[in-house]
Amino acid sequence: MRDDTMPGVNSLWFNIEMLLRRQFPAAPIAVLLGVCGGAGRYYPGPIAEFALPSPHVARRLFERSAIDLVEHDDEPAQLGLRAAFHRGGSAIVAVDSFYLPYRPAYNRVHSGRTLIARATDDPCKVAVTDCWPPAWEGSLDIEQLGQARRSTVPLVPRLEPVFAGVPLDMRWWSLSAAPPATDRAWVRAALAWLHRDERTEGGSAAAIAALADSAAAGPDACRWASLVLRAELSPRVYTSILLRSAARFLADPLLADYAARYTIAIDRIGHARDLLVKQCVRPSPYIERYARDEIRAGAAVLDELPALTAAYAAEACHA
Repeated sequence: MRDDTMPGVNSLWFNIEMLLRRQFPAAPIAVLLGVCGGAGRYYPGPIAEFALPSPHVARRLFERSAIDLVEHDDEPAQLGLRAAFHRGGSAIVAVDSFYLPYRPAYNRVHSGRTLIARATDDPCKVAVTDCWPPAWEGSLDIEQLGQARRSTVPLVPRLEPVFAGVPLDMRWWSLSAAPPATDRAWVRAALAWLHRDERTEGGSAAAIAALADSAAAGPDACRWASLVLRAELSPRVYTSILLRSAARFLADPLLADYAARYTIAIDRIGHARDLLVKQCVRPSPYIERYARDEIRAGAAVLDELPALTAAYAAEACHA
């Protein structure tokens, strides 16, 4: 079980990666997850730790990498999840740490995120893989899991300023895949897809830069901006891996240079996002300015992606 990249992506993306790695150990899963890029379109309102940046993301994963991620609602009896277990599948499940007895937050702090659950030989138990540090694997009573799934995750800012305040609504995700060969044709197509997304679906780099200003409006705006950045950066962590792999595979030095700068930009924005979390609790004008400058600088690098991938997009148009 890996937890070294956990701070870089939200729990849903991390668990998607973990499940696919288990099922397809020889496939370049991180590269295949890199086809989504960002979204850049958000509306004011509650957003959870495990949010996807856009409803387009699941469609992109399926059409481009044959990864089928489906979100489900469940009912208090957990019949949908139980049916998935009966079919022998694993599931990604939204939970509140407050109700998980193995968590340090148990009966102390409400915090919403996701974990992996699968059936055991005992119908009253589920096997759990929880990658959120400190990572944990073991069995859990299915009714305890149900209690954690039904939570409204009440927001208590002094205890958990960010990952709370959004009801879980018994959400869970099923995942299946038939990974394509990541040959030269697929890699070139992936770069063309990223180019098209940035040009036609959002100006997402500009939207990230705009978050730098919105975060200055107070603790609530700061909390919202940090969550949006978490959702926006999570697929881009994998995009950075795709860009680096593509540059090596295609022997493209310009793309290699940009991929390195893109990765640094993601890290800079991610660090600024972490500072925004602290701003929710203890505001500082200096930290706010620094975070804003880091977000803008990182977004400026992300904004170069269409230009660096334009040749591959043109090639795809004439293929």
